Amino acid sequence: MRQTAKVLKIGQKDGMLLVLLQINERQPEPGTIVSVQWGKKRTTNQNSLYWQFLTWCIEEGGLKEHGHFFPDALHENLKQHLVKESTSDMTTTEFNDYFEKVKMFMKEFFEVDVDSFFQGNGGEE
Repeated sequence: MRQTAKVLKIGQKDGMLLVLLQINERQPEPGTIVSVQWGKKRTTNQNSLYWQFLTWCIEEGGLKEHGHFFPDALHENLKQHLVKESTSDMTTTEFNDYFEKVKMFMKEFFEVDVDSFFQGNGGEE
């Protein structure tokens, strides 16, 4: 089960790192091995490019013909199909991987020429 937790306090004792976490959902039993992740979240530039891309796919890529009229609704549909987590929790690398999946999905499922978008944005990717 994947959960989000907030670090409340850190410390050291006997050479071990101790972390007090606040978890708002079901708590693990004592002795449970958990995996943690921290670091840089996706960047503002990544976020901006992604939303521009979704808007372009709707307006220029023909997704209106498929019933997609709003970027936020398209984003929710893509998340349900491609990932099982919130994209806002992704690191920059994870978000890049997700964006690649979105581009491939647009190419393969909707037959959108996504290269046109990136050529129009000065080759940014």
